[in-house]
Amino acid sequence: MNNKELITRLAEYVMPERYELLRRILAQRTRYLTVALENIHHTHNSSAVIRTCECFGIQDLHVIQNDNDFVVHPDIVRGAAKWLTINTYDEFSDNSPQAIQTLRQRGYRIVATTPHGGKEVSIHDFDVTKGKFAIVIGSEKTGVSDFILNEADEFMTIPMVGFTESLNLSVCAALVVSQLRQKIENQQINWQLSDEEKDELMIQWLLASIRNSDHVLERIIG
Repeated sequence: MNNKELITRLAEYVMPERYELLRRILAQRTRYLTVALENIHHTHNSSAVIRTCECFGIQDLHVIQNDNDFVVHPDIVRGAAKWLTINTYDEFSDNSPQAIQTLRQRGYRIVATTPHGGKEVSIHDFDVTKGKFAIVIGSEKTGVSDFILNEADEFMTIPMVGFTESLNLSVCAALVVSQLRQKIENQQINWQLSDEEKDELMIQWLLASIRNSDHVLERIIG
């Protein structure tokens, strides 16, 4: 049974309105832009970023755990995590190299967020047409690591006009994702998922929408 046949069978177990909602949301999903969180200390911040990514149709989130563990807060996420592909890097004491290697293998430009450094461009001037990009956001106190700064292809900042030089991490992520999502939609860019990616996610989402999905899947595939 191929993926399209499986989708047809699974769709029988959800309301037609639910299936159409999944189709509409899938059409807006993207992997052209992804977000990587490096060593976030406050877990409510990383949970807020999960919710932001889901709201703006960013399918993949990369979580780099070095000193700090990644914990999802259900009250903050509000179910968003089950609709995303969350990649965690926690095998080593320093997982940033592994994450960057993975992102590069997937064709991403590495874009470090930083309030200062001399080489950064404003989010308003960032060129989204040069290819897929991964926005790396660092820890609340120190920002991105020296490794990320050395490995980054580009640097981005959000212009400030007040006394405070930086935003709360989750607010920063929301602004970046919102504005850059709009920018890629306004350009002639193939930002949507491939048909194969849509089918794979549709199966996952249908299973997440069906009660006792394990038994249903076993019944379908025998």
